[in-house]
This record gives sequence, C-alpha cells and structure tokens, in this order.
Amino acid sequence: MPDFVFNHSSTQPPFGNIQDVIPILATMLKAMATLEAHFPERPNFRLRDNPWQIEIANAANVSQSLGEAVELLFRSNYVDEGSYFVDLALMTPSWDQLDEAVIETITNLDELLEHPEIPDTHLLAAEAGEEALVCAVTGSVLTSLCRNPAHSVSQIGFICNGKTYKFDHTSNSLASSSISERFTRDAFAQLSARNFPQRKGEIFPNLLFGLETDDQILNFPSNFIKLLFTRLKDLDSLSQHWQTHNTMPENCMTFQNESEFTMNKYGYQRNRKGYDGEPRIFELHVWVGSGTRIHLFKHDELKKIEIGYMGLHLDTKLF
Repeated sequence: MPDFVFNHSSTQPPFGNIQDVIPILATMLKAMATLEAHFPERPNFRLRDNPWQIEIANAANVSQSLGEAVELLFRSNYVDEGSYFVDLALMTPSWDQLDEAVIETITNLDELLEHPEIPDTHLLAAEAGEEALVCAVTGSVLTSLCRNPAHSVSQIGFICNGKTYKFDHTSNSLASSSISERFTRDAFAQLSARNFPQRKGEIFPNLLFGLETDDQILNFPSNFIKLLFTRLKDLDSLSQHWQTHNTMPENCMTFQNESEFTMNKYGYQRNRKGYDGEPRIFELHVWVGSGTRIHLFKHDELKKIEIGYMGLHLDTKLF
C-alpha cells in the first residue's frame, strides 16, 4: 500500500518568516487528504526526522521547526489541516524501519536520467534524494511544500540502471486532482465483471447500486461489458453534475420510460432491491448494446442515480 513521503528538500532553504510557511503547509496537507480517499487503508506519513527536528524557517538566526509550523496551523484558521497532520504523525514509522529489500534496491540505484514521458522531473527526484527513491521503489506519493513551479508536478519519473521509474507527487489541489484522475483511469482500464463488486464504489463514486447488481454483472454479455462500463461512467458524470449544480446537464443521454402496457404486465421485472435493501421500481432505462439495458432510479432528495438492473432486455409489449 502506498505511503506519503515528505520531501525534506522542499524545506530548504529555510523560509525567512514562519508565517509564510502556514498557507503552503496547509495546502500540501489538504492535497494529501484529497488523495487519501483513493487508498484502501490510511497511509503512513514518512518523515526523515521528527517534525520538531526539521528546520523550516530561520529568522535572525532563530531556527523554527516543522512541528512549530504545525502548531501555528491551529492558531491560523487551519484547524482541519493541523489535525490531519497530527493524526498522520501518530502513525509515522521510523525512517530506519524501511524494508531491507527496499533499502538494498535504493542503495544500488545509480545516476538518475531523464524519463522521456515526463521530462525534467528527474531533477526534482535528484533534489529530493532518498525520499524520492523510496517513492520510486515502493510506489508511494512524494509530498512537497510548493516552493517553485517544479513542486507543482503530479508525477515524477527517471531512468536508472536501465529501468524506468514513475511515482506520484503532490503539493497542491491541482496535483492531487491530476493524480486522482490518473487513479480513476487506471482503475477503469482494469475493471472487469469479476472485480466490479469490489471496485464499483471507487470508480463510480456518484452512483448507487442495487443489491442485485453484483450478481447481474456476472451474467452480462461479455461482448458488451466494456460498453456497459462506459455507460456507467457517463451516468456517474451525470449524477455528479446533478449533485453539484442541482440539475441534470442539458443534452445528456435520454432516460426512456416504459409503456403503460409494459408496466401493467411486466412491471414486476423492474422491481428490484435497492442499495438500502428496499424494493424499488426501476422503470427508467438506457440502452447499452443490442438487447441489453441499464434500468435506473433517480433519487431526487439525494440527487443521485441508482442502478437497479443491468442485463438482457426485460420483457415489453414489443420485445
């Protein structure tokens, strides 16, 4: 599981005024909290030293630490960010508790060369040093105080000993947003009927799913499964827009109703267990592929779309 690893080099040179640290530190912590939603468990926050030993500001030869900056968060209307740091710090493992295999791999790494897909980011990796190497080997996320444009990148890469390395990096909300989109794209590409029950909440966070959908997906025609996932992705976007703007977007996909005849004779086929276990009539539907449909329910109070049925065309007057 990925951890957060603090880029010690982003504290150097020390700030001339510790007050300048506060908004930048708060921004980094908020970016980390945003990403954490994608992790299966709460990550560790690895720091090279005790926060009280990491110099972050120096004014008139008076040194001030990262720990002192965190204390100031609570006095500067950044209570949530300060609490988040404290919670993570309670689980911070000692830097020397790195796995021996990780240490051995890092020790054998030589000169860092430019990665052609993400040019120039190897310079940030070289600057971060050991922390960057830990992220490259373990797949952890490097976190930096945003001191310059280089600290705004969302991904770092390099080539070393003939092998390519890439890992995520955040310092602000834009970087975390880019990483989140990457997580979602990667997860969507790996989505299958078998892992759908475990991954659906992560990949389609704005949809609700009835209790029967996990079984339905296993019987969905395999030649249309990718198209089904694309339809669900579109519905997730509609549901997100609904929640954000209190209305459905214009010119979106059309939800079809059933005829009165169909509902009178075959309405029971649309009666499915909802996400909360309550039976619900999923009359509205959209086409997936030839002979397949998604049946859904619009929750006006929640402003969310619920999926109740995915599968072969249910009985109608004409089908």
